Amino acid sequence: MSATATRSIELSSPGRGVYVFLATTMAAYLAFLVYLYARSTDGATPELQQEHFRGMVLTAVISMLTAAPIVWALGRRSLIITDSELQLRAGFYRAKVPLSQLRIDEASVVSLFERGDLGPRWRTNGIRLPGYRVGWFRLRNGDRALLYLTDITRVTRLPTAKGFVLMLSTEALLPALRTAKARDVG
Repeated sequence: MSATATRSIELSSPGRGVYVFLATTMAAYLAFLVYLYARSTDGATPELQQEHFRGMVLTAVISMLTAAPIVWALGRRSLIITDSELQLRAGFYRAKVPLSQLRIDEASVVSLFERGDLGPRWRTNGIRLPGYRVGWFRLRNGDRALLYLTDITRVTRLPTAKGFVLMLSTEALLPALRTAKARDVG
């Protein structure tokens, strides 16, 4: 690769179900706030009703502002191979791994339906939503892993010399890494 060569690898985007889950959860929460408001103002003075209404609106606005970064993070994903490293940005997480520390010969593309032992078990610092797992997890086999999983039927499993495994929803990473390695050797 040349001194400035970079290659962007496509990661699977979160499915529609993730957004539906978040929207449904937020709608249920807002409906609950309205219910609490209605219950708390039953027979209350107009001043107390107004105070409770302001509190409900303020709580709803704060909740929406809290949810906005999560929705933003769902769309934040990039995987870039440079001359010297692999750069991952997924949600709130970032990682830079030197190419020399990637164990490309041990990497594989797997389906987590077929390889349940490689599935995430414990979330140590990550986000886990239906159809979306990003961040640091412990796998069922005990390995520490940095995940970006939106499609568990085609997952690139890439061990590193840094003591963790990258597990990413893409099939394009291994061919790109093997091509980069062949250029460096050649």
